[in-house]
Amino acid sequence: MPYQVLAQKVQADLSRVGINAELRPTDSVTLRTQFVAGRSAAFFNYWNPPAVEPLLNAEAVFLRGAQRVRWTISPQISEFAIKASRAQDLAEQAALYAKFTEAVQNVGHFIILFQPYYQVAVRKSVSDLVLTGAGWFAELAKARPTK
Repeated sequence: MPYQVLAQKVQADLSRVGINAELRPTDSVTLRTQFVAGRSAAFFNYWNPPAVEPLLNAEAVFLRGAQRVRWTISPQISEFAIKASRAQDLAEQAALYAKFTEAVQNVGHFIILFQPYYQVAVRKSVSDLVLTGAGWFAELAKARPTK
């Protein structure tokens, strides 16, 4: 679905609850420049799939993303992710990242509407090609010619 159509749908939904949203289509270079400078109130773009190391995505939220959307993030929220990255116990790590995610969803200035879904074409002569958590990277060490 084109971003314009999605934006118009969200605009219409917001107006139904009394919120007037002005749409300003912007080219990607200008959008990025405004976002990085912290001059964006809201914008539509995709969010990359999870990184191999979850702290990379978490840091994107609390080190860069928050300041770019004028959100003063609580140190407690970022601490959930930092502690999770250091946790040796996988259950503890998952619980801390869940707390981080829940906190960002509850008080964050981000609304993630969608993530890209990647499709990768592979010849029938290749087997065991595994995509990483990044979605478009492959673990080539495991790939083998099909017998």
